[in-house]
Amino acid sequence: MSNKILRETKHPLTEMYKQDQIPIAEKHSIDIALELLFLPEFDLLRLAIIPDTFAKIQFAKTLFQSILVTDIASPDRVKLGVERFNVAQDAMGEYDCRLCPLALYLQDLFKGVGLGESAKEQYPDEFVITHKGLQKCVRNEHLMLLSDVSHLTQGWNNFIKWYVSLSCIIRLHVITLLSTIMSTNLHLIASLTGTTVCTKSFLIAGRRGSAKILARDGLMVKLGSLIIIYFP
Repeated sequence: MSNKILRETKHPLTEMYKQDQIPIAEKHSIDIALELLFLPEFDLLRLAIIPDTFAKIQFAKTLFQSILVTDIASPDRVKLGVERFNVAQDAMGEYDCRLCPLALYLQDLFKGVGLGESAKEQYPDEFVITHKGLQKCVRNEHLMLLSDVSHLTQGWNNFIKWYVSLSCIIRLHVITLLSTIMSTNLHLIASLTGTTVCTKSFLIAGRRGSAKILARDGLMVKLGSLIIIYFP
């Protein structure tokens, strides 16, 4: 769902991000990522990623730059991205404050990774537009944009391999959720890469033969290499 549709339909997220210039979906993604990263169970991971103030600054800038640029449905944002790229190629370019994609989000950036105001005094060069900083920003943005669309350039066999795997996982979660909501006993037996996993709601079995036998009495759904058997 695009940011335009989110605003036109008055999605609840519009109450969280009321400013028109804020890309709702992208900013929400950043907020969720930081919220998860700062959960107690990820203390060790967080310490490895951002052990000190300088690392927090670098991480936050990279995160915001990389995610905000994916709002390619905004002509103004795309235009500024192109302008940043062109200026970054010229060492003598003029650095207008408009070119900084983080200008509107500095407070959120500081709050998101727990930075104090002293960070500006400790690392003042990190908060001004320089040629080196602009080049780093453009690099981050283009790496993300390339990653964002690179699935269109991969071979069909590789695409279908991962698509089928993902669709199988999604379908299993949906069926499990429905069984919980409907309070019914659904028994699922599936064959998947020689692995056996048993939960309260379903069973994934590694022997496809057993799945074929039990299919006689149930509804068999084949998803790639995965076989799901549903007993109402």
